Amino acid sequence: MESVYNCVEKNTKFLIGDGRDTSLYYDIWFDKTSIADVLNGYSLDATARVSDILKDGLWDIPEIHLQYLIAAGLELNRMPIPMGGADVRVWMPELKGEFSVKSVTELLRQKYSRLKGTQLLWRKEVHPVLAAQNWKFLRGACATYDLIRRRFKISLANKCCLCDVQEETLTHVLYECCFAIRAWNWLADVFKLQPNANLIVSFKAAKGRSHIVRDLWLIANLVLRSELWQLRNKAVFEHKKPNWSIFHKRVLKLIQDYSIRLKGHMNNSADDVVLLSYFRVQHRSVKLHHPVACFWLPPEANELQICCDGVARGNPGVAGAGVVARDEHCSVLGAMSIGLGVTTNYLAELYDTIVGLEWAMQWGFSCICIRSDSMGVVEAFKNDSIPCR
Repeated sequence: MESVYNCVEKNTKFLIGDGRDTSLYYDIWFDKTSIADVLNGYSLDATARVSDILKDGLWDIPEIHLQYLIAAGLELNRMPIPMGGADVRVWMPELKGEFSVKSVTELLRQKYSRLKGTQLLWRKEVHPVLAAQNWKFLRGACATYDLIRRRFKISLANKCCLCDVQEETLTHVLYECCFAIRAWNWLADVFKLQPNANLIVSFKAAKGRSHIVRDLWLIANLVLRSELWQLRNKAVFEHKKPNWSIFHKRVLKLIQDYSIRLKGHMNNSADDVVLLSYFRVQHRSVKLHHPVACFWLPPEANELQICCDGVARGNPGVAGAGVVARDEHCSVLGAMSIGLGVTTNYLAELYDTIVGLEWAMQWGFSCICIRSDSMGVVEAFKNDSIPCR
């Protein structure tokens, strides 16, 4: 409770009212620094109130204290304005100024840096068991010999159980051991992709391939890392020598089992069919792209065509609109863009049409063709239900 109390005191500011209930020397004006700390005077009267330096509704700080406060960074023109009435505490960590246990928890809890690659582990295509195993690799929470020796300060023979040559580290077991190198080379030959110790870099190597192949490549990377660690544990605790044939068959079976969660489409190519057949993955349908016919008709004689479009960044949000005007020969007569302030997407689409019509009327055109991609705006004009009228 003491730590919570300190946290509350150090992150609370006062909204100045009449200053009767606000401690002068423990009020926070300097970003978690009290006035007593700034003045370096712990013998100051702790019962002093803000009202003691308020006269006729204005600040009246003693000259000797004012010099120290200005030197510490106090800006007189930015001091809170006395508003009268009762004092109100404002909890600074919350935007609304209201105290909450959640905000205190956020202030007190120890935060760790975010690990790179976690967004790949917790995707819906990755089975939770496989994700949990690889989460340990990202955190380095694996009891390799070098980690045990360093943590417990003990003398321990350190030799990789898979190759019996190099010292054992997590990176060596998963990537640098001769057995691991053979496994990764096999996977690279099958996918025609280059794996990497960095999971993000390895996943990006499949950029440009079909959706299901990219996900299958990720699953294969995770399975291979997990099985290399399991193989190491069997060698340490069960004294089993690594066997490539058994390892190879098990990895193939696990990739096939975990691929049941894959829902992506394949490309219409022989490479995808061969690859999916190799791992016995159920073939997904090819995603077909149906061409959409697009056409544009020029305006008729003595007719002005205005193409209007509006957009808002957010709904509502900062909005803008653009208008392009063409004559019967398809020549561009003019183009215009305007800012609309903060409004909704619908009103942005509506305003750009209204502005375009006003613009055309100023040019003296009475026959106007409007083109808009907003069905709501078209219906509003058809039914004469424009909100601004």
